[in-house]
Amino acid sequence: MTFFTPLFPVGLREGSCDNRCELWFSCIGFVVVCFFFLVSFFSKAALNITGGLALLCALIYVVIYGRSVLNDVSGLKYLIYPVIIGAVVALFSNDGGPLAPFEFLNRMKFMFVPFFMGVFVRSRKQLYVLVACLIISGLIATLYGVLHPQQLNFGYFKGYYKLDRSASLILTMCLALLAVLLEGWREIPGKWRWFLLGLAFLFHWELVMCSIRGAWLGYVVGIVLLVLASRSRMVICFFVAMVVAGLLVGAGHSLVKGEVVSIFDLKTNASNNARLHLWRGGIDFSKEQLFFGSGVKGLEKQYADFFSRQSDDYKKKYHYADKYHAGFHNNYIQILVESGLVTLISVLMGFGGLLWLFFKKIQTVSGLERGVALAAFSVSGGFLVKQFFHMQLTSYGSVAFYFVLFSGMSFSALKNRERELKGLN
Repeated sequence: MTFFTPLFPVGLREGSCDNRCELWFSCIGFVVVCFFFLVSFFSKAALNITGGLALLCALIYVVIYGRSVLNDVSGLKYLIYPVIIGAVVALFSNDGGPLAPFEFLNRMKFMFVPFFMGVFVRSRKQLYVLVACLIISGLIATLYGVLHPQQLNFGYFKGYYKLDRSASLILTMCLALLAVLLEGWREIPGKWRWFLLGLAFLFHWELVMCSIRGAWLGYVVGIVLLVLASRSRMVICFFVAMVVAGLLVGAGHSLVKGEVVSIFDLKTNASNNARLHLWRGGIDFSKEQLFFGSGVKGLEKQYADFFSRQSDDYKKKYHYADKYHAGFHNNYIQILVESGLVTLISVLMGFGGLLWLFFKKIQTVSGLERGVALAAFSVSGGFLVKQFFHMQLTSYGSVAFYFVLFSGMSFSALKNRERELKGLN
């Protein structure tokens, strides 16, 4: 465990016995967070175990040592307050009861990732270690995707990169790496510049090969935000290079071209029609419990009962809406149905507040700090747009997204926190 102590500020490593105990607790918590990000690309079970343990350690740490995390991490309240509101609202949902808030909290568990990071990440060195863990996880999954014969898709990937959660992680990595390299190029040590640039090209290639159209749309939105916020020709050139590279890679395979064309096919494409039917069914169903929702646990049965009561014309017109009773392939409709309009509005306001926070930071900082703020801004836009077609905002594909959000919230403050703990302020 002493291997990790140099990562902590001097003021926490030296002093009384209480400080030493706090250091050991912090080391244990930080190691758990490291394992959480090491498994982020390839193990849902390990994410559940390490994430739950990290949150438990963080809560115990806050109680024992009185850390005011919401005050220390600017913007964290935009994630935590909507979750608290949703937990209270769950009491009044159709399911209701004393267990309803816990079912809701379990649904929104990944929104606590920035919370336990805020407790145990006390320096930029620690943040860089977690970046390395996330990258290692992505590279392990990439190696598996390349070498395993059953992973082939479009002549390249299936498996991990066919899964929406992996595409969400790849989308986040692409936009974040691009923003950081754009603004922080001069501050990044020489050998790491080229490593991160190569990594960016690798993840962009994987993004093309994943065949997840929502991830492609999210990337375009993220790039647009990046261009608008940075006003840099370099971004435009890089974006054009990625598009050309993607088209060249996929040009020889009809499936790639078919996926691109299908984005705009709202009549004959079964996947698009299924989403439209599910959205309509979800919105119509939500009207029966508009403000407080159906609750998480009993949604499938409630929706099945709702659909069975509809007219034959309705059932025929929206026949796909009867095939997925618990998922609407739109994270916002899902929240509306399960948790009601009150919770949905609070969640949207929270993310709106974060976007505004990151946009303001972009205007006031420079260099690597600006790159991190720009990454958080563009990733937020791209990832949130993707959730109109998928449901990773509250699922395993959101791990890298919440990592980037935390980095955008805290990167500028971590250096000041180090100085404070050293007693220099």
